[in-house]
Amino acid sequence: MKTSNIFLYIVISIILASCSSNEENSGIDTNSEYTPLKNEDEYEKFVAEIDMNDTLMEVGSLSFTKEDGSEFEVSAFLDGKKKIVKLVQRYVNGQTKEYGTTSFYFKDGIKIVSKERFEDHSNVKPKFVERISYYKNERLAVKSKFREANFEEELDQMLFMKCKTINCSSKNAEDALNQRGEFITTFQGFVETGKDLFLTVGENKKDGYISALMVQAIDENIKTLQKTEILMIGKQLTVNFERMTDASGFQFQVLTGIKILD
Repeated sequence: MKTSNIFLYIVISIILASCSSNEENSGIDTNSEYTPLKNEDEYEKFVAEIDMNDTLMEVGSLSFTKEDGSEFEVSAFLDGKKKIVKLVQRYVNGQTKEYGTTSFYFKDGIKIVSKERFEDHSNVKPKFVERISYYKNERLAVKSKFREANFEEELDQMLFMKCKTINCSSKNAEDALNQRGEFITTFQGFVETGKDLFLTVGENKKDGYISALMVQAIDENIKTLQKTEILMIGKQLTVNFERMTDASGFQFQVLTGIKILD
């Protein structure tokens, strides 16, 4: 898939705030045999076409981290009309050390499939879980299934089982792409490491998500932030960036533009 290194302000209408069940319990403790939807093949065909489409444009969010080791990052894939057809969020929970990815697939702007792959620590021995939900519309998940294995590489060999119907929201992914909510980019100061200067942005609260960008050009906005650094802490910014890789393979974010919001 083609990759774009420019920040793109993307809006998708999401109402739900988290993965939730349409039933009383959203657990994955059901061991019943799974019966596919009548049109499940159509869902899977659509997903496969998107996954194999190497003409899609890829844009990404900033990479966010927390002091406790949490991480969050999003990639969005757009068709020729600049419409989102797939979102992929990658995360690490710094407190539980669980990690995973969630992929969302959209048709005509409507979420129709979500695929979660994550490490589950709810049992004595951690398990790797894949959970797939199919949707009638943004608000209504019609069916979910899951499979689990002791090792992640074994997941594809396991059979799916029935589970509670889960409606998994892409709100966090939307917020990260649009630099808002938990992923708002307020000014958090500068950090110097050797000859390099980094701008740090994130939610203006203790233990919030933070992202760091290398500053390569000192423009008027950077000068303004430097002159009144302490007073500007918490000031909302819009940040444009590119991802770069050095000779050693280390990836980092480079600031390409900044706007101080009123």
